[in-house]
Amino acid sequence: MKKVIILGLTNVARILRYEMQKDAGIYTESYCLTSDYMKKHGLDKSARFDDRPVVPFEHLNEIYGCGNFKVIIMVGYSNMNSGREELFQKCDKYGYEIGSYISPYARIDYREEDVCAVRLGRGNIFFEGSRISPFTELGDGNIVVGATIEHNSKVGNFNWFARNFTTAGEVKIGNNNFFGVGASIRDKIIVGNYCLIGAGAGVEHNLEDCTLAQSPKLRTKITNRSTLSFLLNNE
Repeated sequence: MKKVIILGLTNVARILRYEMQKDAGIYTESYCLTSDYMKKHGLDKSARFDDRPVVPFEHLNEIYGCGNFKVIIMVGYSNMNSGREELFQKCDKYGYEIGSYISPYARIDYREEDVCAVRLGRGNIFFEGSRISPFTELGDGNIVVGATIEHNSKVGNFNWFARNFTTAGEVKIGNNNFFGVGASIRDKIIVGNYCLIGAGAGVEHNLEDCTLAQSPKLRTKITNRSTLSFLLNNE
């Protein structure tokens, strides 16, 4: 069995490790960070987190052997998920296998009589309570924290879906978006890229790239990635 390495050192990474072990019997061998990040924060080769060693990302092949491990990328939504996107690209550069995780308490309808009902890319994480309805497609690097994405929807890459977020059917979602707790999207809506949908917001109209959508009585504003990143990082 390949060793599981979590890339990231956050509370959510710790929760993922806990849930994988408790709910699915998956043991995490270690956490890892890039060497630059470890140096910046004064972490050396003896560093530990969550009672696991913290190892340099760039040296995983040396430590565990090529092809003997997979990396699960569990970093947050800072900078509109671009940090997770960059780490995904680095894993590909180093030839690391990027793992996904689907909680046994998530509902994802893969197949019905050998017909693929849900199509998933690489590096997606579905926490307990997540629901992906049939005939839906997700790209790479999405984090779904107990959210629901309804039938015949199409989702791009590196989005974050918070608890109790819900879409209706036939929704199209781009890349690098953040959807807050309890937000919702009406059927057949199109959401662009780098949009921030705040907690409880109900989206009933298409959203252009870099839109900030907030409740109550939905207010939307076209802005830029830097402003959205600042707002998201300081929530």
